[in-house]
Amino acid sequence: EIRLEAMPTGVNYDRFNKINDSSDEEDATPAKVDRQKFQTHNQSLEVIRKLLYRVDPQITHEGAAIISAFISAQHRGVHPNNIRRAPEIRAVLNARPELLTRRTLERLLRLGQVCMDRKAQEDFGDQVNVTVLLRVVTEALNSLAVTMAEGTDVWDRLALEGEKELRDKFIDMEYATALLQAGTPDACDLIPDVVPYGDERDKALENLKDMDLNPRKQPALFIISLILSTIISVYIVLGRGKSSE
Repeated sequence: EIRLEAMPTGVNYDRFNKINDSSDEEDATPAKVDRQKFQTHNQSLEVIRKLLYRVDPQITHEGAAIISAFISAQHRGVHPNNIRRAPEIRAVLNARPELLTRRTLERLLRLGQVCMDRKAQEDFGDQVNVTVLLRVVTEALNSLAVTMAEGTDVWDRLALEGEKELRDKFIDMEYATALLQAGTPDACDLIPDVVPYGDERDKALENLKDMDLNPRKQPALFIISLILSTIISVYIVLGRGKSSE
């Protein structure tokens, strides 16, 4: 069993162990700044979890924690993009392959939408910068989408000199943009058909595959289809007769 708190998050927590909790510190000290960043980081994750429950009341506590862990792991921090976070991103995805589903993409899409809602600003604006939160969520959507579209080895390829076109598409957020424009993962051409839903829809699809829908092998369906085809044929003949008059 993998503990979420043990997952890499892109933040070096060791340095926080050296923080002196004394209130005598000057506000400008590096320790004070680091502690504030740490608190802001945890506060942002807590807001993300609350928003996840808002966009999907059916999400479990574990499901919200897993998505929060991924969002944290791919956070670019002070860097212009999160390609440097490849080891952390791979670690979370390897540990939690259930992230690589259409349902996770749907939840991230909704999470981004709710971040633009005025109510989110009213409820959490005093705790976090909701605009920054929207950017981080969109980057998480982009990171998950590129993994599904290009394969899990994409985090090795993004660092290669010969992959400039791929890297430019990723940095320009084209994968997230495609999903945002499509509205759903099903309507996005970048998401391969083999990507599972990660919920009961997968079972429905499997049941559909198992069914033999050849009507000749199912008498009832064959009779119904025969009757319908006969009725349609009659209407076509009658329609032609009237038009010839």
